[in-house]
Amino acid sequence: MTTLKAKVLKLNPEFVGHIKLFLDIGSETVKHSVTIYYEEPQEDIIQSKEGSVPALKILSAVSNVKKEALKEAVNSSVQEVFEKRRIKVPKPENGHEHEHKEHTYCKK
Repeated sequence: MTTLKAKVLKLNPEFVGHIKLFLDIGSETVKHSVTIYYEEPQEDIIQSKEGSVPALKILSAVSNVKKEALKEAVNSSVQEVFEKRRIKVPKPENGHEHEHKEHTYCKK
């Protein structure tokens, strides 16, 4: 979340919107969210839904930032963080646009 927030601040230093990150490990889900430029990300840990599989979901809606620029910020942030930790990031199969700007990365 810190990497993504920094990239969004470069795109719009006073963003208002919402960035949510959900990391589901199957039994618990870590949720990070931020809604305004001066806010530190908030963290919650919630119980995962029954039958959940490990996944990372990022939802983003940021004012005055073009869709493609936001999409690139999300994707490059995930790639950078995962590569730094030597985690392979499989690209979603049958990728398509999501009007709600959701990006999901699953480790199988």
